[in-house]
Amino acid sequence: MDLNELNDPDVKGDNLGSLAQSIRESDLNQARNILLFIGIVTLAVNGFMFAGARSEVATLGLPAGEFDRILLLVRLIYGVGLALGTFFVVAGILVKKFPVPLTILSLVVYVGSVAGFGMLDPKTLVSGLLIKVFIVIALGNAVKTAIAYQKAKQSHQ
Repeated sequence: MDLNELNDPDVKGDNLGSLAQSIRESDLNQARNILLFIGIVTLAVNGFMFAGARSEVATLGLPAGEFDRILLLVRLIYGVGLALGTFFVVAGILVKKFPVPLTILSLVVYVGSVAGFGMLDPKTLVSGLLIKVFIVIALGNAVKTAIAYQKAKQSHQ
């Protein structure tokens, strides 16, 4: 770029627009990384818990009929966790294709899952509260970034 181009308002505007869009894209990469992190950690924790469900239920000393019923319920709960982890990984992979719907849906699913697991065991609401707050703030910022990214992308088409 030469000095004459710097004085041309159209060129300057395009460069600033490109810079802003690059920053939004970088923020969208951060959203992707957050979604992948949430998904991978959720998959790992629930996979580990699912695998150990039998021994976890065995410590309760239940009669055989009750044991099978409770084991099924525990595995169902951890299976839901595995499905949530898979959702967040897929959302992270696809967030650049569908930024607004996936960031909004991810925020809703995350808050809903925290509330749902909180109804099953209220102690889970306060356990890791700081991390949960950080994730909600990060996902909320990802939604704002996705909206700005999509608006800018549509205005350049």
